[in-house]
Amino acid sequence: MATYLENLKTRRANIASRLAGLSFGDAGDKPDWQGSGGGAGHVAYKDGLYRELEYLDKQIAAAELDPDLGGEGPFEGVMEAS
Repeated sequence: MATYLENLKTRRANIASRLAGLSFGDAGDKPDWQGSGGGAGHVAYKDGLYRELEYLDKQIAAAELDPDLGGEGPFEGVMEAS
């Protein structure tokens, strides 16, 4: 079973892939429009993906420090004098 941290990283990879795969004509790659029968919030869709990516980065950074969530825990750097 995947850990919480692995699931976060998988979701982040999926969002990044979706953003990278946007091409002309896709949702998120066009301006917003409103018509008589409704509209499409393309800019909001793309913005939402970027905000979720930022949120996931923060959650991953926190989870990497928590062994209970699949992380390696805090680390300590050691420098040796030459």
